[in-house]
Amino acid sequence: RAMLLLAAVLAMGCAGMVTSAEPDRVVIEHDPLIPDDSVLEVASKACGQMGRRVGERLSRVQKNPALPAGFSMLLSTYRCHP
Repeated sequence: RAMLLLAAVLAMGCAGMVTSAEPDRVVIEHDPLIPDDSVLEVASKACGQMGRRVGERLSRVQKNPALPAGFSMLLSTYRCHP
């Protein structure tokens, strides 16, 4: 299932990469310069692969909090609804 999600994301042009997919949420790793709507699209497709629809963004954190803002990849977590 994770490989299928990864393949879907790679086919979309690398707006972000699914790093975790659970039935109720997905985590997308992305560059801070990627627009929010592009990250949301990746999350929507990842949730759709599990037969769900994307809900709201639960969190967005820097992957490496030791770096200044804008210099670290971001991890955005989205809820998937049935």
